[in-house]
Amino acid sequence: MSHFTGKFSHYHAGKNAINLWYKKRPFITDSGCCDYDAPEFKGFFKNAEAHASLLVDGTGDGTVQGTYNWLQYAELQVSAWNNGTVSGVLTSTDPNWKNVSWSRKVHAAGDCIDIMDEITSDKEHRYEFIFPLAPECKAEITGKRVHIENHGEVLSVEFSSDELLTIGLRPSLWCDDFEIRNSRAIRVMLIAQNGSLKSRITPGK
Repeated sequence: MSHFTGKFSHYHAGKNAINLWYKKRPFITDSGCCDYDAPEFKGFFKNAEAHASLLVDGTGDGTVQGTYNWLQYAELQVSAWNNGTVSGVLTSTDPNWKNVSWSRKVHAAGDCIDIMDEITSDKEHRYEFIFPLAPECKAEITGKRVHIENHGEVLSVEFSSDELLTIGLRPSLWCDDFEIRNSRAIRVMLIAQNGSLKSRITPGK
């Protein structure tokens, strides 16, 4: 993770994100970075949508004008790894994020990974969690579970929350070695004032 280094800086939104590889294959990953002169660089890859991050009322944790003029940005505190657990707490200067605090805790034990997301606010919002998938991944939604397959390796992601969840797959982009490819992202949405989401990732179906 990188802290905000200044209004005109080499920075990107989408903090508090995760990347997940399993058996040397990418599953949930940030979308990479394309040529700086490509329109997708500022239009997509620098933004929260390109990372396993969070949107509040459709807005990511940072807003850039042009290529490097950051109008809004995230403030993030991250713990050190301790007994298989790491956590982060994020706020943003964006007006849509006013009085919103998002904490994420990741715990790994054996072949199981739990991602615990907690959001607090002073009013109701639409929260949308993004999990970008590598282009090689095939995904299938069954109820509140998503099965992800990459060249024969399979992971299952089970989502749970006290709030009503909407789970879908949306088009996305991914870049490797300056080649932009089409991909998809898991989107999990809930509407609440204070919301929580638990994502349990295990091998196989």
